[in-house]
Amino acid sequence: MKEKIRDISAMSVETKLRYFNILAIMAAIDEEINQLEMMELYRMAARFKLLHKERLTMLEDIGKNHDEIMGLCEGLLEDLNDQERNIVRFSLMKDLIIIMKADYYEAPEEKKLLHTIKVFFKITEEQMDFFFEEYQQDRSFSEEEVIELYDGNKRKERILTATAIGIPIAAIYVIEGVKKNKSSFIQTFTKRLSNMDYLKAIGLGMISYEIVKGLLKHKDNNESRLKQHLMKDSRKLQERAIRYLILDIANLQQKLQEENQEGLEAKYLKEKIVLLEKTLASFHNTKPQLL
Repeated sequence: MKEKIRDISAMSVETKLRYFNILAIMAAIDEEINQLEMMELYRMAARFKLLHKERLTMLEDIGKNHDEIMGLCEGLLEDLNDQERNIVRFSLMKDLIIIMKADYYEAPEEKKLLHTIKVFFKITEEQMDFFFEEYQQDRSFSEEEVIELYDGNKRKERILTATAIGIPIAAIYVIEGVKKNKSSFIQTFTKRLSNMDYLKAIGLGMISYEIVKGLLKHKDNNESRLKQHLMKDSRKLQERAIRYLILDIANLQQKLQEENQEGLEAKYLKEKIVLLEKTLASFHNTKPQLL
């Protein structure tokens, strides 16, 4: 019987919480987590469809488990088959890179933690190079690229039209010149073409146009569909992350009011609410990105 391979979103709650605890440790390892890092955490929570209760547990544990990182890494691979272990290992390394680079500054503590986890999971330098390269490619992709692709196709269409019609016109100049006066067909280039000549050129041009266009259409269509599909998925993830944030902010605000908390606990909750509100504002002012 073929062994079933699960995506991280389909793995156990324990596995997902360990995974996100490791990511949260990376976000808070320099003693300060900001809304850019929190945005990435919520994008990942949206990708893995982390439930409301699981997200609240993640929020409660942020900044509390620094000393448990090795235990979390060990437990992360429990009850997984070989293929699932690889999925988790490689996905985690890429997500750690995303968190580390979220605020455009790689703190020494973040680099050290990334190296520690890389060694623990036996990730090679070649694999790390691939993850960094993939990160750069994903970050360079945006909605503007879909628009640029469309504009590029329109420009390409105009070039194809001009080329396809232009070649037959030039050919007819030569043919008609040779037919009318073989010894002086060069002079024919200066004469106007008749309406019939233009009709011939257009007819030949349509054939040329369709042939040349057909050669490029398949490649362009595939590229366009892929980018549009990726952008659509990115928008869906961002919308889900925003819904998660709105729900979690409301829950923390309700908790603060109902329990009438004071002192350090109240201060901690208020700071967490402000951080999530800043994160929500950042989402509203940021275009979707690939993970």
